[in-house]
Amino acid sequence: MTYSASRKVSWSLVALVSASLVIFAVTTVTAGPSPSCASATPGSITESGEFTPAAGQRGPAPIPLRQSGLPDAESAVDELVFDAELDQLPLRLALQTGDDLYRYFLDRPIPQTMTPDEFWASGGVALEKDAAEGDFAALLLDELGDRALPIEIGQYRAALTWADPAESGVRTHNLYWSDGENNYALIAVRAPEAIVNLARQLVCGG
Repeated sequence: MTYSASRKVSWSLVALVSASLVIFAVTTVTAGPSPSCASATPGSITESGEFTPAAGQRGPAPIPLRQSGLPDAESAVDELVFDAELDQLPLRLALQTGDDLYRYFLDRPIPQTMTPDEFWASGGVALEKDAAEGDFAALLLDELGDRALPIEIGQYRAALTWADPAESGVRTHNLYWSDGENNYALIAVRAPEAIVNLARQLVCGG
């Protein structure tokens, strides 16, 4: 190989490596978030159609949120919610017992007589945090079969359920996950993709 040909080969290799580095850099910059933090597109989640009608359900009569007997929380802000707002809704009520924290976000004040079903029917979002006694999401995935969908929320494996309809017709989507120290539940009358996106915003940031 002549010196000229050798130099051309060397420059070709340099150009190839440089081009590869540029492609890598562009890919790194333009790549979207990981699937477990990306927005779920409308209609992308398929759920089970099974449910128990309200007439077939058993349980105590609903207690108004402000009559639960739990004390108000000393602080409702933590690593997930920094500014007492969620889904563009202000925090209206925060209850606490020990390390367990229950927060309710709504676009209006919560009256003394508002039940959970009325809260959710009004567009409210509940965020619950309970000290972990095992992974509740994993338990639901094991016990509920097709009625609990595995969903990746950041680094956590969550369980998405579509609750049975209440007598009022209210039917919430409930999303559960655990970080090892606490079990979390995000509950609202929202499309499944919307509740997943809201949880991913909390866990992944943004």
